Amino acid sequence: MTLIEFLSLGIKQGQKVTLHLKDSNKAGTVTVRAFFFGFRFEAYSSVAYKPEQIIPVFNKVAKNGKMLRAHIDQSTWPEYIEYIETDDNAQTLDSDTACSLLNATENLEQAAKRQVRDILKEMNTLFPGKRILLGPDTYEVDVDYYLKYGSDSGYVDSAGWDDDAPVYGLSLSCEHVDRATAGSFRVQWQDMLHSVLQAIEYPVIDVYDKKENFVDTDTATWKDIPLPDPKACPVLDACGCLHALRANLWFESLDVEDKKREFDNIYRQYLNKPAGSGPDGFVAYLDSFWCNLKPKAKTLFLPDKKS
Repeated sequence: MTLIEFLSLGIKQGQKVTLHLKDSNKAGTVTVRAFFFGFRFEAYSSVAYKPEQIIPVFNKVAKNGKMLRAHIDQSTWPEYIEYIETDDNAQTLDSDTACSLLNATENLEQAAKRQVRDILKEMNTLFPGKRILLGPDTYEVDVDYYLKYGSDSGYVDSAGWDDDAPVYGLSLSCEHVDRATAGSFRVQWQDMLHSVLQAIEYPVIDVYDKKENFVDTDTATWKDIPLPDPKACPVLDACGCLHALRANLWFESLDVEDKKREFDNIYRQYLNKPAGSGPDGFVAYLDSFWCNLKPKAKTLFLPDKKS
């Protein structure tokens, strides 16, 4: 969970919630009942310089159901919060707050639209003429395509760059549009951004064998993936999706014994945990660990990054 996601829940001070937190002792989550107390800054500083340094604080629940002064024992940094269930209904909004939420949503939509455009432009410098496949049945995004006398609905199945502009493949109920431009359809750009990033990190296997995907999923290895130059491709470098792809291809090439060897420290820690289920459960545990790593953190395990 991120800070902006937490804020969108509208949790009030003193509100009782159910926290689902990442469990440091095993793969999965731990459930904790608690009261929301407020926020603190990283290292109890007087100033936070970025959202990641703002940490929600939760207090324990007494036997009589009231809030104690003591904080809960688990870490409540946003990155450790999987999701939160609230006991009360959503906060009641006045017109000013509703307008603020509307403006915030629009700001996020426009930011996502700009980033999608920048990603497609930069991907074209590394993979000229290729598309990022979003489907079928994988990362496709719902879309309404504008017609002369109405609209047709379907999903976006690919995204690329051509003639100095982003272009999209649309699978609609009555036809397929191969080169739709951004002004010809309506879509949730935050959904589009998430799908594009996911499709780069874990590429779609082209079942139709058109070989239009930006990477050949049949033959590519992690060494074939170029890393973006921070000056020429600043957005791709910052979001880390190609870093993640490179690392994911390496990780997927490992068999069980390779994983035990490459992640020896994690394997030994796993076997020493009381909740460990033996060597056979290590693969699932490691897969969960790997999926939760930040993109650039994954690259630290690659052979060419090791001293």
